[in-house]
This record gives sequence, structure tokens and C-alpha cells, in this order.
Amino acid sequence: MLKLNFPGSVLLLLVACGFSHSPCCAVVGGERVTLTLIAQKYHLKTPINQPDKVTLRGNHMELSFKSQSRMFHANGVLMSLGFSTEVKDGKLCVAHSDYIAHICPFFSAKQRQNAAQKTIIVLDPGHGGRADGAISATGLKEKVATLDICQKAAQLLAKQGYVVYLTRDSDAHIELDDRTKFANQKFAKVFVSVHCNAAESKLAHGIETFALTPYGQPSQRKAKSPQAELKRYYSNKFDGENLMLAYNVQKALLRKTRSADRGVRHARFHVLKNLNCPGILVECGFLSNAVEGKKFASSCYRQTLAQAIADGITAFLR
Repeated sequence: MLKLNFPGSVLLLLVACGFSHSPCCAVVGGERVTLTLIAQKYHLKTPINQPDKVTLRGNHMELSFKSQSRMFHANGVLMSLGFSTEVKDGKLCVAHSDYIAHICPFFSAKQRQNAAQKTIIVLDPGHGGRADGAISATGLKEKVATLDICQKAAQLLAKQGYVVYLTRDSDAHIELDDRTKFANQKFAKVFVSVHCNAAESKLAHGIETFALTPYGQPSQRKAKSPQAELKRYYSNKFDGENLMLAYNVQKALLRKTRSADRGVRHARFHVLKNLNCPGILVECGFLSNAVEGKKFASSCYRQTLAQAIADGITAFLR
């Protein structure tokens, strides 16, 4: 077996996914696997196969990669890798851990056969009580917008037979640990924390969805300490499902809103670390942006966001 500089759990996954004895590229940053090899494994076509640009195409799936980038596209949705792609011997490669964490889940999704009426979903309206969150130029508080979006999404999901709980159903302050504990106590199958974004730049706009950073990989959000990047959290057992939940919700939000795609990203947010189910955190847009801030003020637009979140959850559970 190849000696890789990644955690033991990643080595086990490599065996499970069929790359324990496969040739790979030795490049800076550890052992890597060529995208051509991945295409062969999954019987994918490569309509674009250049040293600096590769597209993998299969039934209902298209993945596009560029050289020296931590980003790729999955069916048009911007996704993130833990490490930049690199070219070796004229072939575009990705890190083995990126194959496991960000590519393999698209081709090994678990079959979910839970009936809707038996599936429990927990929606988490961000902030609340003394924590207002972001505030738009028109005075709309994030805590108000997120609660309304979650209440609307809960109604839509309940109509489909799902059992839905909210971590708060009023303007109450809920600690982050208590939000996670609530979801676990309810035996949730899905957890979605809903937020509105803000930035110093008033030009910042678009939607992004966060999943917990896979074990052994760097986050897009800077960690408080190097040790934090090495720690394994309970929710890392759902790394693949976290990614697919984030992908489905982000895809639905982009389709419904036509907003700018800021991508599916990864961070070790406290509320995502210790869930006993797949979980994500959605940033539905920027209250600090004049255009998006005005949209959030519309009940109709918040209904659109709620519908998209419900659609994404439903697509993931199918």
C-alpha cells in the first residue's frame, strides 16, 4: 500500500474506494490521484482533458476542474477542495484526501429509504434574543429574517409529511451548544442552520453554504489554532453526507433565487461539530448589500428562500 501523509481513517477509505493499489502522482503536498484515473474508475467521459483543465461527465453529473485551484464545479455549483489541484507529468491531479472528501460522495451516495413521515428535520434560525446578527440598511435584523425563513420552510416540509422542529420559534437567545443538543435529542436526520451574511464591503453578495471541514483538511475559515485543524469532531463521521446536503441546498437556492454562487465551503463552525446527523450552515445572502438587503425585506423573497431550502433538503433525502 502507498504510504500517504493523511490520517488513518483516510487510508481505510482509500481501500474502500478502490485506490489502495492504484498509481498516483507524487507532488508537493502529498500523494495525489489523476483525474483521468478517477474517470476510468467511474466510467466517466472526459470531453475536456487538458493539462490545466479537465471535465468529468457521467449520468446526471459533470465535474469541472482547473489547475492550481481549490475550487471546482459540480453540475454548475461552485464547490471547494481542501488543497489546490496540480499538474504532474502532464496530468491534472487532486489530493487523495480531496478525492475521498469531495469527489467520492458524488458517486457513492447512500440510498435513503426513510419514509417522509418518519424523518425528523431540525431547522436552526440563526441568532435570536440579545444576538441580533447582521442588520440591513433598512433596519431588518438577521434574527427576524432567519426565523421567518425557517418557519416558512418548516411549513413546506411538514406538508410533505416530514416532522420538523425549530431550535427557536420566537425571539429567544439560544446557546450554540443547546442548538446542537436539541437536534440530537430530537433524533434529527438533517440539521440546517439558517443565516444572513454581512461584510465590510457593501459590494459583497451571493449565497454560500458551509459543511463541517472534513477530518484532516484545512478550512476556508482560518482556524483559531493549528491544533483545531487536526482535531476530529463527532460530526466528521458524516463528512460525505454533509457535503451532499450542502450541495443539494446550494443548488436549489441558486436555481430559485438566481443569486451569485459563492460556493459550497467548509468551516469548523461550533454548531456543526457535534451533531448526530448530517448538518450544514446556509448564508442566504448579504444583509449588508443594498440590493440583497432590500430583497430580504420582502416576505415573498423569504418564501422563495424557504422553498429552496425545503427543496434542497428533500432532494438530499430522496
